[in-house]
Amino acid sequence: MSAGLSCCDIAADWSVSNCSEDEQSLLLKTRVTDLTSDRKKLTAQVRYLRAKFARENTFKNGLTVQKHYLLRLVGQFRQRYVPCIQMRSYRRY
Repeated sequence: MSAGLSCCDIAADWSVSNCSEDEQSLLLKTRVTDLTSDRKKLTAQVRYLRAKFARENTFKNGLTVQKHYLLRLVGQFRQRYVPCIQMRSYRRY
């Protein structure tokens, strides 16, 4: 049970105080079973989302590395070849 609720609190929330003890017990067992299955589903969903985040984060980091590499290549190209191109295209009239 969650948040420190007792069986009586859950039964009071459901307004089943006019039911017999056996019926209340059955309702509480059903509720506990439902909560357990919900917890398992949510746990699986959290696991999936964590794995998805890890994959996307790895992909993002890879793109960052590629970007820095390409920026370095462009910088080297500018340093080496742009002055040569400018010198060759310079014409005296």
